[in-house]
Amino acid sequence: MLIQRGKPIPEELLPINPSLISQFVDSIIPAKSLNLIKTKVIRMQPEWAYLDVNMRLNTLNMFYEDIFGSLCPKPTSKITFSRVRYTASFHSEDWSMRFSENFFVSNTFEQTFRTWLHESFHSFLHFSSLRLNPSVASDVFSPPSLILDTARKNPLKLDSSTLVLLAKRNLLGVLDRSLGQMNPVSSARSVRLGDDIFSVGSAGSSMTGTGLDSYYLNVEINVENLTDITFKKFFPYSTLKRSYARAEDYIRNRLNGMAPVYAAR
Repeated sequence: MLIQRGKPIPEELLPINPSLISQFVDSIIPAKSLNLIKTKVIRMQPEWAYLDVNMRLNTLNMFYEDIFGSLCPKPTSKITFSRVRYTASFHSEDWSMRFSENFFVSNTFEQTFRTWLHESFHSFLHFSSLRLNPSVASDVFSPPSLILDTARKNPLKLDSSTLVLLAKRNLLGVLDRSLGQMNPVSSARSVRLGDDIFSVGSAGSSMTGTGLDSYYLNVEINVENLTDITFKKFFPYSTLKRSYARAEDYIRNRLNGMAPVYAAR
């Protein structure tokens, strides 16, 4: 799927209503839990600078239990070598979050928490996609057998919920990117997700935008929207900026001829 000037935007690339995202966040973090977590956040802010790396990782693991513990298996957290532009990433093949050493050591709790929250939502949506369609999602994510078995035992009910919509879009975006990176002569594929058939990928190079539009809009930007809403619940006066553009800005940039990787920032 590709955004092109003069052509309708594919339905699967249209932004999800922000109110649905906000309501969904409220549903997974009810007011009672929110107040307890906020207390921990306030207490941790002045202490963060005095914690060593292992204590910082343990702290984030504690917050994972608080926010995502009942929703998704907890990833392992790893520290990688220092990099200039890289901060963190989620890896489904070993179900881990990896943080650049220089980022993890030098940043404030507020900045680290926001980045960690983004990667945590990747784990949550990947797991939700596995619950939605384990046969297709397992081919894309290659998760550990324990994670896949857990997803199979907790299938996602196919309904009109926001979680199902997010899980579908997440799987679609990763599929589109993987197909866009294949040989340019690869044929188009279709994958059945619930009652819908989404066309994913098409002949062409990922450099033209094929697959990347879907990946940024359906994976990274949706994750960033979840992150932004959740983060503001804990840090309402923060001045930290989004890591990815809003969907409307991304689409406008693409229609103005900007390449996907630049339109996403």
